[in-house]
Amino acid sequence: MNMHKLNLLLDRDHPGAMNMAIDQVLGEAAAARPGEIFLRFYGWEPPTVTLGYNQPLADLNLEALDRDGIGWVRRMTGGGGVLHWNEITYAIAAPFSPAGGTSRGDLFRFCADLLSLLYRSLGIETAARAPGPYTPFADCFAAPGAYELVEVTTGKKIAGSASALKRGYFLQHGSLPLDDTRLRIDRYLAVSSPAPQPGGSIAIGDFVTLGREEVLERFRAGLEDNFPVVPFRLSGEIFGAASRLAEEKYSSPAWAHRRHSAIGA
Repeated sequence: MNMHKLNLLLDRDHPGAMNMAIDQVLGEAAAARPGEIFLRFYGWEPPTVTLGYNQPLADLNLEALDRDGIGWVRRMTGGGGVLHWNEITYAIAAPFSPAGGTSRGDLFRFCADLLSLLYRSLGIETAARAPGPYTPFADCFAAPGAYELVEVTTGKKIAGSASALKRGYFLQHGSLPLDDTRLRIDRYLAVSSPAPQPGGSIAIGDFVTLGREEVLERFRAGLEDNFPVVPFRLSGEIFGAASRLAEEKYSSPAWAHRRHSAIGA
């Protein structure tokens, strides 16, 4: 991919609907900026379960979520559920045009290579899973999908990713676990966990003893060594657009309770 600038946003924690809205608005902004990519790191307040775009709401135990004060929101991207808690969430937004010479596979490989670079800054070597048959699970971390990263010495999934191609842009966002808190998602699923998958999953904390801010600083340094990085902040215009989108779309019952293709993005 030809890239003139990587706009790096080290964002604060937001509620689930706002996080999803910011990702979408950054995607829409990327569509108007050829040669630029947005990379956002962020967190969640409160801890939140995200559902994939077509994932059945019946997968969630809403009473358990409410009891423990855990939020939930539906993503614009596919895949299974993720518990966002004690992790670093990332979003990559890039311009995309079918006539631009960049294929969907190119985008997935670029994202996998960028994530591998981040893990390498921590001394963790990873590899992307080759495309092939994949059965989606209610728990995203039950098994790696195509182009998702596994840690090379264990073969275990170390990053959960979900993507969407929209008019003018590509968006991928996902979870980089810091510890094993991701496994608590079983408490909030209303469906049985799948049989153990080959490899399972693993976290950054299984390899290095670093706090969240230290990990982010390593990420930043690794990016600056390899890309033309420009610090980025949310403008009032972008934040305002995201706030409206969070209220009108991602907080709405119509979106949260959607059934497969009944509602457009």
